[in-house]
Amino acid sequence: MKGMNDQSVDKSRRLGFEASQNANENTILDERLRFERLISDLSSRLVKVAPERLDSEIERALKMILEFFKVDRCGLLQILLDKGVWVITHFALSDRTPPVPKGVQLPVSISPWAYEKLVEKRESVIFSRIDDLPFEAEVDKKTWTEWDIRSNLVIPILTHEPVTHVIAINSVKREHAWPEDFIPRLQLLGEIFINCIERRRMQLQLEQRLKFEEMLSFLSAKFVNLSPDQVDAEVEKGLQHIARFLDIDRCVMARLSDGESQTITSHSWVASGVDPVTTVVGNEKIPWVVSKIMRSESAIIQSVEELTADAAKDREFFNQLGIKSGLYVPLMAGGEIHGILGLASLHAERAWSEELVRGLQMAADIFSNALVHQKKDRALRAAELEYRTILNFTFAWEYWENIDGSIRYSSPSCERITGYPPQAFVDDPFKLRDIIFSEDREAWDEHFRTARLTPGPHEIQYRIKRPDGGVRWIEHVCNPVTNDQGILVGIRASNRDVTQRINTQAAICERERDLQSLTGRLILGQEEERRRLARELHDDLSQRLAALAIEVGKLETRVENGKESILKHLCGLRDQTIRIAADVHNLSRRLHPSILEDLGLEKAVEAECARFGTKEGIEVAFNAENIPAFLPKNVSLSIYRIVQEGLNNIAKHACARRAVVGLSGSETSLHLSIQDDGLGFDAAEVRQMPGLGLSSIRERVRLVSGRHRIKSEPEKGTVIEVTVPLKAMVPKAECADSSEELA
Repeated sequence: MKGMNDQSVDKSRRLGFEASQNANENTILDERLRFERLISDLSSRLVKVAPERLDSEIERALKMILEFFKVDRCGLLQILLDKGVWVITHFALSDRTPPVPKGVQLPVSISPWAYEKLVEKRESVIFSRIDDLPFEAEVDKKTWTEWDIRSNLVIPILTHEPVTHVIAINSVKREHAWPEDFIPRLQLLGEIFINCIERRRMQLQLEQRLKFEEMLSFLSAKFVNLSPDQVDAEVEKGLQHIARFLDIDRCVMARLSDGESQTITSHSWVASGVDPVTTVVGNEKIPWVVSKIMRSESAIIQSVEELTADAAKDREFFNQLGIKSGLYVPLMAGGEIHGILGLASLHAERAWSEELVRGLQMAADIFSNALVHQKKDRALRAAELEYRTILNFTFAWEYWENIDGSIRYSSPSCERITGYPPQAFVDDPFKLRDIIFSEDREAWDEHFRTARLTPGPHEIQYRIKRPDGGVRWIEHVCNPVTNDQGILVGIRASNRDVTQRINTQAAICERERDLQSLTGRLILGQEEERRRLARELHDDLSQRLAALAIEVGKLETRVENGKESILKHLCGLRDQTIRIAADVHNLSRRLHPSILEDLGLEKAVEAECARFGTKEGIEVAFNAENIPAFLPKNVSLSIYRIVQEGLNNIAKHACARRAVVGLSGSETSLHLSIQDDGLGFDAAEVRQMPGLGLSSIRERVRLVSGRHRIKSEPEKGTVIEVTVPLKAMVPKAECADSSEELA
């Protein structure tokens, strides 16, 4: 009996152990399944994330990993192999955990053992107790101890050879055991991080490249049909465009002197606050750069301090000028070297990618060819061969069309823009018309006829359909070419892909419409609030002050004879009350001119002119003619406010002795003019940055669908002219405000 009981106990223990083991296995399985779901969810979010949200999504993912493992830090680190540093690019922390230096370059010497394992051996660093680290990790142990790390898991991301990124998971508050079978999945998540970062980098590079190509196309188009005396100015503008696009401090074009002993600046642009360029530089100061240029190579300087020993003289010269980074591209045309296109950064080092260097070489070719062409004979027959060479370097699609419509020449950029090779248009004269959208063909046909009948350049925008189904907006400029007898011999045309610009302009127009609509509502709301305040001042406070003045007057009559001091005081009190009532009345009228509703626009403007003249001591003449008896309230109020703003500007800025305000009407419109003999101003400067007063005038004119013109010159006074239609009174919110003209 006892033996049977012992057997029963052993069996119960065995079943209990098996049940416990099964429970542990189920817990581990559940944890793995939960981890797999976490990795899957994070991966799907990251694959779809927009570039601008990528950093926050990565740090969100790191936070979720941190919470899953119940640890304190989780970070993504980049290893800059060329500089020998770690950089923490993203990290997440638990509550009350000391932060880590994000974005700071940390030398790999602070953790050499980990660097060797992660980068060179491509192995993970893992320990649950910091005291378990081997002797050779003594330096790493010291660093991790300073960072309060008790347990650590650092996983290399194997997307590059050698390793450039790692994921680090730290436990600060307690020691932690790391399940090694999770490491491959964490590596996979890290690869997704890096692929997303790389994809964003490529997207940004693509956007930058497209913008750069558009700028090159813009520069190329600028030199189309340019007269020789305009070339130098356009080159200077081109250098400015390039420098501002790349955020550099100097952009210079220089030619080589006879004998090639000197480099002489011919065109330049420098940023504000930067010293001007040295006009003449002896080539013995920059021998390394000159040797590169003479071999038709670009001299690329990521960092002046890192120039090699054979460029020691160049480094010394650039340090004297404060240059930290530079790029020097040969100016070539016709296979000959004519000079240097130089770009310099004084505020920071920068990288010059191969693609950027190729683009700048193209810009250099554009400039160089433009300058060489400037010196060539203007006769078409003598320049045609070289002109073909220049066209091959242009970023825009250029073609030469015969009088019968056939294409004599089409530049290589044709294929980039249309998707069809140049020969396709030479073989089929109707190819261009065939790929133009059907909705645009009628306008194209009219342009085609007009270009052959009238001299001068002709422009048109149209859409084409590429063979891959893509749609492109094309900006086309053409010019009839005639021989010495004035007979038409062909058409020279330039085509630019302006799709991105059109889309951007559409977006800008939408924003401007929203902004103008909001501005209109704000002005109308402001006037409504002014009307309410004026009514309260007039109906309440003004009447109460008047009543107070009357009561003071009554009290004055009751004072006994001989009370002269009291009587004098009451008189002063009465006069002060009357003045306050007058001030309140004037304030009420300024807030909302009730005279406008009571007597009409003409009397209101006349009264305002009289008030202004009395207050400011400026003679104001008012002339009115044919003012309609009934005007819409918004028109009357807008014209009145414009008069107020115009007179206010005269008082503030004009230093005028005399002003003339004219108001005249017709069956269809109302015309206002405000003229003074004051100081005037530079219309070009004001056009760039109008003041609040002129902006207010513009918005009020727009609200009543009007037009206005401001004419002014220094020392010649100012004239403001406003015309408002009296039929269509609906405010417009147009993309391009055509109602304003500054002269």
